[in-house]
Amino acid sequence: KERTRNEQPTQRGWNFGLTPEQAAELQAATHFTDKQIAGVLSSRWALVADETGRASYRQVCALPELVPYLLTQRLVAVHNTDKSGSMTFPDYVKVMSQLAGTSSASEKVESAFNLCDCDQRGAIDGIDLFNIFRLHIGQHMSDDTLQQIVDSFYSRYPDGLGISDFAQMLTPMDLAKLTLNV
Repeated sequence: KERTRNEQPTQRGWNFGLTPEQAAELQAATHFTDKQIAGVLSSRWALVADETGRASYRQVCALPELVPYLLTQRLVAVHNTDKSGSMTFPDYVKVMSQLAGTSSASEKVESAFNLCDCDQRGAIDGIDLFNIFRLHIGQHMSDDTLQQIVDSFYSRYPDGLGISDFAQMLTPMDLAKLTLNV
């Protein structure tokens, strides 16, 4: 059945199986209005969600608004609450909220830090840093060169880089790169 212009995407309603209470909690936990969640976000989700209301990482990361972000896969993984390799509509809305222009600078710093703290131990260590460099720099540098950079970093932060030091290193331009207009 083709949707008419006024119909919302359906997967048991626009909310993809959420109760009204869960939908209200999702709105309160994010920077989106009910109208934004029911409109553009649910429309985008309907493009990738399967009949169970879930979508794979790959499908979500291929959405046009997320393609430009190098750390999209990591962001999706951080918000995948059940660690299944696929995500739910609420997970997706939370990802988009982290990238929304309405999230505060401190929320963006926390989000960026969590993206870099791959093992979620509360500090960016040498392994985390190496993995981030590998993701961003790719094959432009050898592993030995990357390891030298990481070793230099690690000599200054032997316990890893905490969120307060991390926040001091970020510029407003860095935070702007984590902003998506939804």
